[in-house]
Amino acid sequence: MLSRVLSVCFCALLSSCASVLPPTQAMSDARQAIQVAREHRAENYAKTSLAYAERYLLKAETSLSIGPHAYREARYHALIAKNEAVAAREISQHIQRMKKLFKQRRCPSQSTRILWLQAQKQAKLGDAQRVRQLIEQLLKRLDENPENPESFNSH
Repeated sequence: MLSRVLSVCFCALLSSCASVLPPTQAMSDARQAIQVAREHRAENYAKTSLAYAERYLLKAETSLSIGPHAYREARYHALIAKNEAVAAREISQHIQRMKKLFKQRRCPSQSTRILWLQAQKQAKLGDAQRVRQLIEQLLKRLDENPENPESFNSH
């Protein structure tokens, strides 16, 4: 009976210690994701998402410096920072992909230009999902009409 009580107390003690471990891995993941976003030139194509990532990483570092009682908050901010950095990288990749495609081909229509401008606007707003949708629509239109002679001047 006493051994059961001691083992339950020991398990409770271990689990409480585990909850106050610093979010080292989450912080590292956030920093790496931000670095990868920068390597993909996110500062040029996804400024908003990259700025959010950097802001949340700073919040995470601040929470971490407060002490063990703020580790959960630090982990939360680090996860947000990582997600924003991943979004920034994705936006940057999509926009760069379309720029490259437009240099290689001719743009088929005014509606495609409008989609391109919308994708750039959404990139500035940091909406990775909407950018992805617009790029998919652009690719579909280009595949449907690859031979149109109207040229495209990228902005």
